[in-house]
Amino acid sequence: MASKIIIFHLFLLITSFAFGQNNATSFGCIQLIENETIDGLEVLAIVDEMPQFTGGDSELMKYISNNIKYPVLDDSDDLQFKVVVSFVVDTAGQVKNPCIMNPKFEDRLSPIEAVVLDMIQSMPDWEPAICNGKKVPFRFVLPINIDWD
Repeated sequence: MASKIIIFHLFLLITSFAFGQNNATSFGCIQLIENETIDGLEVLAIVDEMPQFTGGDSELMKYISNNIKYPVLDDSDDLQFKVVVSFVVDTAGQVKNPCIMNPKFEDRLSPIEAVVLDMIQSMPDWEPAICNGKKVPFRFVLPINIDWD
């Protein structure tokens, strides 16, 4: 029994140390990109309460499927595609700084990536993230699988 208590306390000590580094704010809320800020506040990646699309995940999926505008594709474009988009949900719930992670081309966005980026930029407001009882900016990463077969 004593060994289980010691292991538990050691676990708490290790996790406290790991989350107490210079990129963490108090109470375990953590920044993903050091020194990233929106409106003077740190953009966080780990929070007490995640931001929520109004109506929840099912409404987010409906929004995506109803608002994605299908581009004209040429024969060289993939009909199955995964686009990963990153954006910040600020303290007012607004989507800011969207970007495509790992774009298909180095010098431009593919037609599908451009459509996804436009759709994200026109998203309605979200419920903001909460950390220590306060609304905080949060970096959200959203993978979107597209299959037009």
